[in-house]
Amino acid sequence: MKSIVRKMLRRSGYGVWRVNSYEFVNFYNFLYSIHNNSERLSYLQIGAHDGILVDPMYDFVLKHPYTVRGILIEPIPSIFEKLKTNYSNFPDIVPLNLAIHNSKRSATMYKVKESVLPKKHKFASGWASLDSMHWKRMDGIVESDIEEIVVNCMTIAEVLSNYEFGCPDVLVIDTEGYDYEILQDIDLGTIRPILIRFEHGLSTKTMSSNELDQLINKFNSHGYQVILEQNDATALDTNFALNIFS
Repeated sequence: MKSIVRKMLRRSGYGVWRVNSYEFVNFYNFLYSIHNNSERLSYLQIGAHDGILVDPMYDFVLKHPYTVRGILIEPIPSIFEKLKTNYSNFPDIVPLNLAIHNSKRSATMYKVKESVLPKKHKFASGWASLDSMHWKRMDGIVESDIEEIVVNCMTIAEVLSNYEFGCPDVLVIDTEGYDYEILQDIDLGTIRPILIRFEHGLSTKTMSSNELDQLINKFNSHGYQVILEQNDATALDTNFALNIFS
């Protein structure tokens, strides 16, 4: 993998790679590179769900409980309680029951009703969104399955400041339809993670191709390479990558 990444990084300086193999991207290889470079790793996870179900960070935290610290954002109270329980033995992991929003102090989210969850796909509990129409992208969900819930909100900058966290090494976003808005609002001049992982969901129109192009241009202009997979994307700081893979 190192030789391939090194070659692609040096080919054009800034750009976007489209890959079909998760093994090539291997998010965990990037995490280990960051961790090994400083012997610690910090991360902010927006849309953490219960911290286990299809979670890209959980296994890594389990293996490095004393050298990883994180803030985990989950707005849905019932899911948040599970998140707290799952990370109760990790004092450097801080779960927060709120949503990230660029301007509002509270917002309406749309989630699958608890009463219908047993009949739905196992991922349905995580299909909560600030987008009132997001449920239409979910297999097996109809409008009557959806309920509204009002949640408290903060900006990313407020979270990092209030908890004296500093800039995280890694930013992971999975907000079921609000990733674009969050990423567009981030000032990469002041908040500059080494690694940013988000869901573009082009196949389900979670994000439009125009929105994704705007994000790619933003990342490239701030010195990131963007690696596209089928549903997700990884933005990697070019200077860090050149240093690690040289």
